[in-house]
Amino acid sequence: MATTQLEVQKIASRYAKALFDHVLGLDGGSVGETTQNLMAWFGVLAEVLADHPELVAFLNNPTVDGTQKLNMIGDSFKAETVAMLPPFLKLVAENDRLSMLPAIGQQFCALVDEAKRIKDAYVTVPIELTKTLAARFETRLKEAFELSDVRLHVTVDPDVIAGAIVRIGDQLIDGSAAGKLRQISKQVG
Repeated sequence: MATTQLEVQKIASRYAKALFDHVLGLDGGSVGETTQNLMAWFGVLAEVLADHPELVAFLNNPTVDGTQKLNMIGDSFKAETVAMLPPFLKLVAENDRLSMLPAIGQQFCALVDEAKRIKDAYVTVPIELTKTLAARFETRLKEAFELSDVRLHVTVDPDVIAGAIVRIGDQLIDGSAAGKLRQISKQVG
């Protein structure tokens, strides 16, 4: 039976949460070295799998034994560099979920970001931001959302006219002139 993207995310979320809670315990209740090492490991895994679709096909192949998949991942991605990773991977393999490792990694990194109060902010502006203006955006967003850090993703769209449109988490702030004109048009019309 095929697994939908939503089901993959739900399953991956459970594994990521269990791994995160376990690692948090190893790191003394805060995001520490083990957590950082795991994030780096998942990052390398995601990069390699993105560049090599044949590895993704291998992990998704139901005729390949879980032990073979586990050995390939352990050998290729130096799983032993993070002490608790081999037992976790073994558990994932036993439950035939190794193909979900990229999704587990994404969920794990999202939990780490949440714990560290880091968010991605998607900003749409009419012109390219200078470094000074980008830094000002980051500072204001950190203050407004009480974050320790913001990863700014800037898109230039001349249709914005002036101001900016900011999406951070599930919030959308339309401070653009075009957005204000739309609001006025709705009120008048």
